[in-house]
Amino acid sequence: MAVYKEKIEVYGREGCPGSHSVRLVLQEKNIEHTFTTILPTAKPEWINEVSPPGKLPIVRHGAICIHTDKIINEYFDSLFPLPRLVPADPERRAQMHLWLDYCETKLLPKAVPLFFPDNRGKHEKALADLEKLFIFLEKESLGRLSGEGPYWLGAEMSLVDIGFFTVVGRVKPLEAQYGRIVPESCTRLENWYQVMAQRKSVQSLASAYT
Repeated sequence: MAVYKEKIEVYGREGCPGSHSVRLVLQEKNIEHTFTTILPTAKPEWINEVSPPGKLPIVRHGAICIHTDKIINEYFDSLFPLPRLVPADPERRAQMHLWLDYCETKLLPKAVPLFFPDNRGKHEKALADLEKLFIFLEKESLGRLSGEGPYWLGAEMSLVDIGFFTVVGRVKPLEAQYGRIVPESCTRLENWYQVMAQRKSVQSLASAYT
């Protein structure tokens, strides 16, 4: 049996950006799959065997087992190429990887304190840091790469849009609690968020990741 016909099982956590990104990719490609929530307090032993750091999400696809969302997402994009989420153009593909890394290493750590009420003492600094990062992204990333298109790299959505939405999509609803988090001057970022929020894939998972 061809591998693409094998059952796809996703194991992760609701609220986890990595799990969210994998599920968004599968929804965008309309790939049938199952999702099982893994609780940190009840993690099966096999998780540590297939993912040495015990890192989620994990995907089982027939006999194949893969961990780390970026690797999983590119695996699915190679196996199920339509719609394409990894740019064919080498320069665009490099930009995608660079900004995905920025999202994971710079933006996400600054946003995390807002996701936990117990971190209230860190919220003021997180809000100030996010304001600076969003202004930077507006000018140096979206401003240089999106052109006339609604997405991060232009006319077509890519994995970088999915990566950033797993963070920005959780931050934006918090404006009801904290007031404006994305500065008014960040019009490209605001427009991008509105376009992403209307996608069927995003709406289908909204209750699990907001």
